[in-house]
Amino acid sequence: MGFRGPQVRSANTHARVIACIGGSTTVAGDTDDATYPAMLQRYLNAHNGPESLVVNCGISGMDARSYGHPLHALFRRLQPDVVVEYNGVNDICWDLFSHWKSQLNQFERMILSSAFLRWSIGDHFLPDDDVIRQDINDRVIRPLQSVASTLKERFVRFYVCSFICPDPTDAPRSAYSLLDSNLRYHWEADYMSYSKYVEIVNIYNKALKEAFDGHYIPLAESDTFPVDQFFDICHMTPDGIATKARRLAELLQDKLRRKRAS
Repeated sequence: MGFRGPQVRSANTHARVIACIGGSTTVAGDTDDATYPAMLQRYLNAHNGPESLVVNCGISGMDARSYGHPLHALFRRLQPDVVVEYNGVNDICWDLFSHWKSQLNQFERMILSSAFLRWSIGDHFLPDDDVIRQDINDRVIRPLQSVASTLKERFVRFYVCSFICPDPTDAPRSAYSLLDSNLRYHWEADYMSYSKYVEIVNIYNKALKEAFDGHYIPLAESDTFPVDQFFDICHMTPDGIATKARRLAELLQDKLRRKRAS
């Protein structure tokens, strides 16, 4: 179907089909079997219950406003029972930060042309928390609610996961410096510190929880994810991916059991 993983020719009619959507944090893995959707399938099928077929529908760079195409491609070939969304960094860095940067006036841009000032006082040029919450609602929550509405019309259950990032309070100075540099250079968030990024991730997760209530999966809150389980601000090592997949399997099973019981 154009997604990562083995070709899905025909699903067992008794299998529960789960589609995982997101960006590179869904695609990521040294091999197809090392991605979190592949591990999620193995964890789910290791327990009693209906057989699960998990499809990796992640596409690098995807954000909340970009899911229409992969979902259309999926539905042309397969009818999922459940769609799970895991994302965050693309919404924050590629969309929200770019939006905030575009709002800077000429004087602010002049100040931030100094590398020293970008690193030392750059966070002060970001919006206050109320504006951040409103922009997350407008640019992330509303598109996800549109996805949820489309899936509901197709009788597909939709769950959104909180996003995981390394805890800066757990990071040695050298590790924090690497995370901070990775955010500013690779993710092009040049005047935002890593500590501020983590605050925004927390606001993002809280907004998801408030908007989706029973369809929210508290993945980030479910375990400790130490710095050594990450390659950068969001991509995880094989051990980290395995921990994420295991915790998601446990949380998702609980959601599905409650749904059947109700």
